[in-house]
Amino acid sequence: MTISPNPSTRKRIGIIGGGPGGLMTAYLLEKRCKVPLDITIFEADSRVGGKIITRQFSRAPIRYEAGAAELYDYSQLGEDPLRELVGELGLSVSPMAGETVVIDDHILKNGSDIRRKLGEKSYRALREFNKKARRAISPAQYYEGDWRVDNQNPRAKQSFHEMLSEVGDEAARRYIEVRVHSDLATEPHHTNAMYGLQNYLMDEPEYMHLYSVNGGLDLITRKLAERIKARIQLHHTVTRVEKLPDGHYRICSRHHS
Repeated sequence: MTISPNPSTRKRIGIIGGGPGGLMTAYLLEKRCKVPLDITIFEADSRVGGKIITRQFSRAPIRYEAGAAELYDYSQLGEDPLRELVGELGLSVSPMAGETVVIDDHILKNGSDIRRKLGEKSYRALREFNKKARRAISPAQYYEGDWRVDNQNPRAKQSFHEMLSEVGDEAARRYIEVRVHSDLATEPHHTNAMYGLQNYLMDEPEYMHLYSVNGGLDLITRKLAERIKARIQLHHTVTRVEKLPDGHYRICSRHHS
């Protein structure tokens, strides 16, 4: 986008999607741009928020996350724009833990549980895998991770399933697969080893902390929607984006209810 230095020129901007990314884009544009903006957000759904969905049980006054379940806190390693935004919106947070793994009827919270339920051999195999993961990715590398660098890593050419096959103990392999699967978007044989290791280390306190917003994660998107001046067009599905001869773009949408 090219912004004219003329402060009287109002820029028309269209944002496709009223999820967290679309709302945050409008928020930052309005906050940082030096020229007047006329922003329209096109959202196909009946609500904004995308995958952030906080609901309440019908038989109990308890709220739960039906979409994104938690937020990742990188602030102990470096800059964390999302954590800064949460504070800027005046929201309070509570820490979360993600170490517990449930296998069959066993609830495994720590090394003692693993030793007792899976045995010493499995425990040692898991300790070795943990060391291997830490050698492959340090906390600093985890924070500064970039897909272009990751793709040059030999682990990016190996599937996570192949890496798991290197673990000699069957119970340990299953533990790792269950632990990582809750954070992977696909199966281990469709995931590269680098991404699998990143998701495995996600539960290690030195690499990342987890937290939630008190009152529900949807408070983030609700607060953002309240703060922006952009028009939010619900029930508007974008059907086409086309470039005009003058270099501008036209967004075509279909309104439905």
